[in-house]
Amino acid sequence: MEAAENEIKALESAQQELLKSEYAKRKNKACRNKIERGVVMEYVFVKDSEGYVFKKLANEVSADEKIITEKEYMKKSGLAAYEKEFGHGGARENAGRKQKFKQPLKFQIRVTQEEKDFINYAREHHLSYSAMMK
Repeated sequence: MEAAENEIKALESAQQELLKSEYAKRKNKACRNKIERGVVMEYVFVKDSEGYVFKKLANEVSADEKIITEKEYMKKSGLAAYEKEFGHGGARENAGRKQKFKQPLKFQIRVTQEEKDFINYAREHHLSYSAMMK
């Protein structure tokens, strides 16, 4: 009984795989027909005999040109390095919400040299103003 059920499941899965592959073949054939008719233009990356790389329509590739992968094209053309260096653009530097600092903002006031020296001394020796005022 179990063997028969397993065989039925195997046949059903094989039938589904066959249907998927038939669908893929028909879809691939339809795409090729569209490309041949010029409805859809398929671009490929090519390298010529001198080593230059560029993007070209698939039906315009000549015999002395070699079709390469997109990754190889990006590497040889320098676009990969450009992307790595400059990224996609985006917001300008320091744009967005401003950070909230735990320390108070820096401000300027006019003080004498003596007062400035006292402030520096207090900072260096971690003097607490609130403790001194008690």
